[in-house]
Amino acid sequence: MMNSTTASDSASSPDFFFSSFPSRLGTFWVAYFDDIVCRAELGGSAEKFARTCGESLGVITAYRKAPPAQLHTAIVRCLEQGERYSGQVDMSRLSPFQQRVLHKTMEIPCGEVRTYGWVACEIGAPRAVRATGTALGKNPVPILIPCHRVVQADYRLGQYGMGGTEQKRALLTSEGVDVDFLEDLAHRGVRYLENRAEGTYCVPSCHSLLTGVTVVRPFHDSEQARQEGLQPCSLCRPTSLQFSLP
Repeated sequence: MMNSTTASDSASSPDFFFSSFPSRLGTFWVAYFDDIVCRAELGGSAEKFARTCGESLGVITAYRKAPPAQLHTAIVRCLEQGERYSGQVDMSRLSPFQQRVLHKTMEIPCGEVRTYGWVACEIGAPRAVRATGTALGKNPVPILIPCHRVVQADYRLGQYGMGGTEQKRALLTSEGVDVDFLEDLAHRGVRYLENRAEGTYCVPSCHSLLTGVTVVRPFHDSEQARQEGLQPCSLCRPTSLQFSLP
């Protein structure tokens, strides 16, 4: 990892730059050195983002209209096509636990959601749900690491550090998530849905559920699904964790 340029260094030739990218929900700002992203933010002005970088990173950043080609391609594919971000992210300021949380969050496909408990279980820390939420709140590059795809155990959206719940709703909706459907399931206490074609049960947003087929068997927990002879989906890997953040 490169040495960082601090705010006390010369501003004439900064090592850190930032660029802007259009998105469906506003200007997406990205700060980087070489082709390694260290900060990202949606909306606001160039001046505000530069100030945020100075406060959070302690570095001087300069605007660059044309970022490195490989970086540009990876970000555009993530923003426009919903692909998993393929570039490098600087996580050197985060703890090993926080890094594990964010790496796992990057695996959540566009158009799907998972719970805080799911992330905690997947990284081998099923009781660390609250710490998982805290780690997601420290995500330095939202959208590229899609923390907006992590919701409460009952599928209510929960908080979002980059613009609040309504911004989270807008991001998920833009990716094709039926947020109203998830909230209806939350109201009814439904956690999993039957995938009749596969003989499995899934998290409600799993892409393996057949589009256009009415799901007739919702389940309140995984044990109920197992009693009906269903196996957990190998793609979305549902769990029986019922934890939620307050």
